[in-house]
Amino acid sequence: MRRPIFALLGILEIVVAGIFVYITLSIPKPSEVAGGFDRLEHTTRRASRQVGTMRRQAVEVRQPELHRFAADLQKQTQTITSTVKKQQVDYETIVHLRNSLDDVAKGLDGLSETLDPQKVGKLGDGLGNTADYIDKTMIPATGKAADHIDELSNNLTKDAENLAKLLKDAPPDLKVAREIHDSLGKFDQGLEKMTQLLELKRLDAIREGFSGLETSLSTTAGQVDKLSGYRYPSVRISGLKVDVEEKPFWPNGDKIADGLRKATEGVRAAQKELDGLVTDLPQLRKALEESRKVVAQTRIALGQTLKQQDKLEPLLRDIPVRTAKIAEDLPNLLKELAKILRETKQLKEVSATLRQAQKGIESAVVHWPELRTSLKRTADLLRASSQQLDRVVQNKSEYEQAVRQNTELAESFAESLPLFTRQLTTQLEEQERSLADLESSLDEVGDTIPAYKKNAMDVLGAGKVLGFLVAAIIGIHGAYVLSDGLKRKTSN
Repeated sequence: MRRPIFALLGILEIVVAGIFVYITLSIPKPSEVAGGFDRLEHTTRRASRQVGTMRRQAVEVRQPELHRFAADLQKQTQTITSTVKKQQVDYETIVHLRNSLDDVAKGLDGLSETLDPQKVGKLGDGLGNTADYIDKTMIPATGKAADHIDELSNNLTKDAENLAKLLKDAPPDLKVAREIHDSLGKFDQGLEKMTQLLELKRLDAIREGFSGLETSLSTTAGQVDKLSGYRYPSVRISGLKVDVEEKPFWPNGDKIADGLRKATEGVRAAQKELDGLVTDLPQLRKALEESRKVVAQTRIALGQTLKQQDKLEPLLRDIPVRTAKIAEDLPNLLKELAKILRETKQLKEVSATLRQAQKGIESAVVHWPELRTSLKRTADLLRASSQQLDRVVQNKSEYEQAVRQNTELAESFAESLPLFTRQLTTQLEEQERSLADLESSLDEVGDTIPAYKKNAMDVLGAGKVLGFLVAAIIGIHGAYVLSDGLKRKTSN
């Protein structure tokens, strides 16, 4: 019975020896333990430095500047409290300001609706069409008419001179009278064609167009100038203070208004030129009509004289004088007319001015939607400011109560500030002492860590040696017991 027990005991001792070996091998390496102690020392040193920094900051906070700052803050708080007590909100002024902001917001809404880019764009198109009509239709037509009048003047002058010469040289007989009668008929046809050339059917429409264009440009310039002169109040509430700053609605309105006025002056100059042309053309047409009447009367007279031969000779004596008068006056009249028609080339400058005005209006129309949006936003802002002022008026009692509470709170703060400063100074002194003690303790711990590190390394090394020795002793004893039991069993 003892043999199995000894065998089991030997096996258990061998197992225990193996466990001791495992435990000994599981003990951390000396380098790992040394690294842990180094990290602990480094952490302790850093904590000591941070505690020292906090202690110095506490000392800095506890400097006399804190007391001066507290005294200044107390003085400023008392000043603010005194100022708030002295200031009284004029609610009547706020009511007037609210009503004014409402009116300005409504005016801006109406103005944003009035500034329709499509209508202004049509105005620019009208200027462009007028300029095109002047360049492409009116000026070429007047130039051609002037050339045709010059040619017709030369022909009529030659015919009149030949007729006058013929009447002077030819004897007053019925054949010559008939030739004169026929020539006067052709001469009357030429005067009729000349009168038709001078009949500018669209001249009145052009004058009306220029008049309406001048009115539109001047009105638009006035509206733009008026709009650029508008200013809207920008309300800013800073605490208990209401600041109102006026800002212009349209900073570039003056430039656009100046451009429109220049275009108005150009249109006015063109209208003056047309008025001069209109003034001269009736005189020319009247002169031509008079000439036609003279020719018609002369022709009628010749016809009657052909019927009444006995009265032909006195009439023929008057015909050369009248024909010579026509031949003398007609060239000058036609030259003046051609000169007036050629001077219409100066309308090109007016056309250029109209095109510049069109470009200015088109460039302005591009930015007018943004302007309308800005006006609407400004109206909304003013309306919101008016609503805020209305709430201020409606909450008058609550506002005064809040001001009173804030004033009392500020006074309480100013009175308790010295006590708070003293308490803070006392707490900072206690914190400083605590931090100094903690810093000293951390420094002591950091100083003792190297010694603990050395002792731990020694203990660790001795423990490993002891573990291996114990494992060896137990293992040898277990092997001995086990081998002894086996020998006895074999011998028996």
